[in-house]
Amino acid sequence: MQFTFNSIRIFLLFVGYLICEASLTLISKDQDLQCVKNCQRQSIFEESQHFNQPYLQLLAVLIGMVLCLIPGYIMDCFKPDKIKKSSPGDIFSSTETLYIEDMEQKEKFHKENKLKKGFFLVLITFIDLFATFFSYLGLIYISASIHSMLSGSVILFTTLFSILILKNKYSKVEYIFLFVVFMGAIVVGFSSFYSNTDNQNVNIGIGIFFTILADAILSIQAVLQEKFLDKFKRTNPMLIAGYIGFIGLVTLGIISPVVQYSVNHEVTGNIFNIVLGYNQVMENKRLLISFAIFIPAISIYNVIILYTLKYSSALNLKIVGCLSFLAKTESFFWIQFLGFVLMICGTILFEKHELVKQIFKKIKAF
Repeated sequence: MQFTFNSIRIFLLFVGYLICEASLTLISKDQDLQCVKNCQRQSIFEESQHFNQPYLQLLAVLIGMVLCLIPGYIMDCFKPDKIKKSSPGDIFSSTETLYIEDMEQKEKFHKENKLKKGFFLVLITFIDLFATFFSYLGLIYISASIHSMLSGSVILFTTLFSILILKNKYSKVEYIFLFVVFMGAIVVGFSSFYSNTDNQNVNIGIGIFFTILADAILSIQAVLQEKFLDKFKRTNPMLIAGYIGFIGLVTLGIISPVVQYSVNHEVTGNIFNIVLGYNQVMENKRLLISFAIFIPAISIYNVIILYTLKYSSALNLKIVGCLSFLAKTESFFWIQFLGFVLMICGTILFEKHELVKQIFKKIKAF
């Protein structure tokens, strides 16, 4: 078996993605489990408090994405002059090759293109903000393993929104495979309640709800990207990630003071108390080191994702992402693993349904 440079590159990207996906989820879960108050309980009436700050974790993710601008601009500096001059005055490279003699029309075209691309980036940023926040919120209540398994449900929502937004049509065979994915998600979800107290089951239910909500929002993002991403084909992917992070960071910078002083933190459990979360990080050495590792790791993670998508398919990326639960140390039941297998098999068969049809035709021919 001969290994090509491309196959080795894809393999290394998958390994890097698997390590980053598992590490970031475990780091986030470890942050949630850190005790920040009443750690040595003097009385049965005192409850220890943990670091439950998804808002602050979202802020760290955005900072990590902004750091992608550094390698993005460095790479742009070494681009050939032809690429640089492909769309003068435009920070985004246009995919259209249009010849417009009238300079006023050309300038108007570029301005309209900038506005459309800018609006798209803002829209994607807001979707990403909500999805990331709900994902970290769900991780507070469920194990990292279950969190990764449930991420396979993205394909269900992606298909639904592609029908509603892109007007895509699917065959009966594809719907059967989607039903397999759905059954897998049901098995993983309901088996999470096995052998837990009523109070734990309530928390698990909350965690599953927010995790699936995050997956649903991410699927909207995927469908919108499929519809509009052709406008960014020649744009450096790192710059796209960096711009999304920058827009998100500016947005959080504007709304953070409002959230800090208008929300009743006793009711929300301090998940929006940014000042308290910042102080907890500064006072806890383990949390401080954790965030110091987490932020640059997010940048590396985004770079790996973008280049994996460049040289491989989104399907392979989803499967490798789901498999990251095997690298996580938290326990799970085998019935959950069965549900996970159903989700993965359903996803693969859904994507490769034409191949499945050909196999069945050959079987019938015999």
